Amino acid sequence: MCTLGLTVRAAAQIAACALAASIPVCANGASAQPATPSPAVTYLAQGWTAADRNAFYTTGQGSHLIPYAWFKAVRRLDVDQPFAADRLERYGYLGNDSPNNSNGLPVGFVVEAKSGQLGMTCAACHTGELQYTKNGITTVLRIDGAPTTADFQQFLIDLTAAARQTLSQPDRFTAFAKAVLGSGYTAAGAAQLKAAFGDWVNQFGDFMDRSLPSSPWGPGRLDAFGMIFNRVAGRDLGITANFRSADAPVSYPFLWNATRQDRTQWNGGVPNGLFIQGLARNTGEVLGVFADFTPKILIPRTVITPAVIDYRNNSVDLAGLETLEEKITTLRPPPWPSALFGLDTQLAAKGKVLFDDNCGQCHAEHTNIIGN
Repeated sequence: MCTLGLTVRAAAQIAACALAASIPVCANGASAQPATPSPAVTYLAQGWTAADRNAFYTTGQGSHLIPYAWFKAVRRLDVDQPFAADRLERYGYLGNDSPNNSNGLPVGFVVEAKSGQLGMTCAACHTGELQYTKNGITTVLRIDGAPTTADFQQFLIDLTAAARQTLSQPDRFTAFAKAVLGSGYTAAGAAQLKAAFGDWVNQFGDFMDRSLPSSPWGPGRLDAFGMIFNRVAGRDLGITANFRSADAPVSYPFLWNATRQDRTQWNGGVPNGLFIQGLARNTGEVLGVFADFTPKILIPRTVITPAVIDYRNNSVDLAGLETLEEKITTLRPPPWPSALFGLDTQLAAKGKVLFDDNCGQCHAEHTNIIGN
């Protein structure tokens, strides 16, 4: 009997290898609470050092989800605890024991140094974990670059609801204000905080109301294009008519080998390969996870000339994006953990023949050497 918490892509890989190696596996959603106490995490050999992994988990990219001081002070609606007391494990996000994570945030959540804002990074959506229990012993395998099984929509829904209740309920807001202001709490300071917090709640809640679909994405799925387009074309441009329900979710892609692909995304709609194209791709990604962006028209368009627009007023951290992209280029696909699961080499050899005959044309590894 075994219990596994798999990413969507990792589950497919484990299942495929299990067929070849006759290893029993089963999968469930990552929203379940982890065992207590949590077992130590084992990392697969994917070409990263511990420093590489820590950088990927904790490097900011300019995301501005909510001021971190506010996030710490918001409390859950279902239980009397801070919103992130469980490090968001109830949504399927993963624990981060990195030495750079002094705030105890989940993998892929960071406090942006320049702004003090809570932000998200690539790692929040592209880090997976497998938990395997046999004979009462649980082994946790971290799969870097794998798709998350976290429920991002439920996280956004609950954060919006908790923030709105904090703003509207006097007792809840007073506790929030005292937590934020600390020993500097005054009635005047609380009033200023309420005005600022109210502005954030209104814009964030409006964005969620217009963007999140009534049929939930579910764990491990997201309409990233829909959220990015709504963020840029709707909220940032201030054109509410551009909003559309983000109701076309797909599974998160894995990241290994992404930098080697000519085009990315599930529909192959984004040119890739050159570093500048990767930087553009990731700029769109950070805009989708709440980077600030306020373009300004400097010279209006005419019948014969296009408008001149200043795009510089944004919070995108290009240095952080470059660091993250450089880490991804060195990330290797996860090897089969034969030390844990074993491997029947004879059955694997038979499986290779079937794979080569039926799948290899599209899915075999090819090495293209250009100019050498």
